[in-house]
Amino acid sequence: MKRLASLFARLRASTEGAMVIETAIVTPVLVMMSVGIYDTGRMFERQIFLQSAIGEATAIALAANSGASTDVTTVKSILVQSSGLPANQIAVTKKYRCGTTATLIDDSTTCDPTGEISTYIDVSITDHYTPMWTEFGVGKSIDFRVNRTAQVA
Repeated sequence: MKRLASLFARLRASTEGAMVIETAIVTPVLVMMSVGIYDTGRMFERQIFLQSAIGEATAIALAANSGASTDVTTVKSILVQSSGLPANQIAVTKKYRCGTTATLIDDSTTCDPTGEISTYIDVSITDHYTPMWTEFGVGKSIDFRVNRTAQVA
């Protein structure tokens, strides 16, 4: 019994393995925090990219403005080429406002032909991002959706 007590006393006084144990406890936490910080940065970078792409689409629509004849197909194809996004993630549509109403509509033929008709271009970009931490069973995929409407005529 005396030998067992002296063995425990020596183990309690020894600090040789303390650093290994502390490292084993802290390392997984630091790795997970690093992965989280990296992935959060990638998500912000993706959101900024999408915002930039939609700003570019608006600039293209305004630069190529031919009033009511603004070609949404051309704007979409330029945006697909310049952003590298697939065409199914980009939607470019025309919208109209009749007179001073607050709502935008898809068809200008319903407006009073004698009144003022404003033409808008509506750009919508969607994207899907799967963070690394979902590999560890934490969280889920993120869907981005960015919209912008600009008056062209």
